Amino acid sequence: MARIKLDGLSYFPLDTSFFDSRKIKVLRSKFGCEGICLYIYLLAEIYRDRGYYLSVDEDFYAIVADDNGLDEDRVRQIVAYFCRNDFFNPTLFDKNILTSSEIQKQYQECVKVRGQKRLIEVRSDVWLLSECDSKDYICNELQNKSEIYPTKKSKENKSKVNKSKEKYSYLKGKTGDKTFDAESFAKWEFENTYGAK
Repeated sequence: MARIKLDGLSYFPLDTSFFDSRKIKVLRSKFGCEGICLYIYLLAEIYRDRGYYLSVDEDFYAIVADDNGLDEDRVRQIVAYFCRNDFFNPTLFDKNILTSSEIQKQYQECVKVRGQKRLIEVRSDVWLLSECDSKDYICNELQNKSEIYPTKKSKENKSKVNKSKEKYSYLKGKTGDKTFDAESFAKWEFENTYGAK
């Protein structure tokens, strides 16, 4: 039986310096343990569900409040604080999406091994990282997959080009910038190895 393809993660790393961060210290001073627990809960939900974002629907606040033993209005207040203070991207939160560039950077590091086996597709309207910051195994919905994972034929062609470049650079180093066709090179190499006839 084949394994089910996962979008989310089964675990995520939490830095040992998490509680030393100024952002977390301010969160703790404003909301106490409720704020920190809610933040870690939301990170776990984001990484578990899609891996790099969480869709917020009409039941979101009720479920989160119930799971954490908090009042729904308190959850709304803390989540609003998260968005105002760059825990989550406020623009995407206005579109009912919880994510941040830090979450997405962590996600792509976590799926590195998975990305060696298959292309990791992400939603282009949610992905915040630039093309430079995105790893080569990350493909948004709008990218042409063949550009990232070329077909077997294009790999073979690329391999042939690389081999000819290697051969040319090998020849260039040995012959002192002289260019030869294959027959002339064989003759030149024979003469230089065994002496001229």
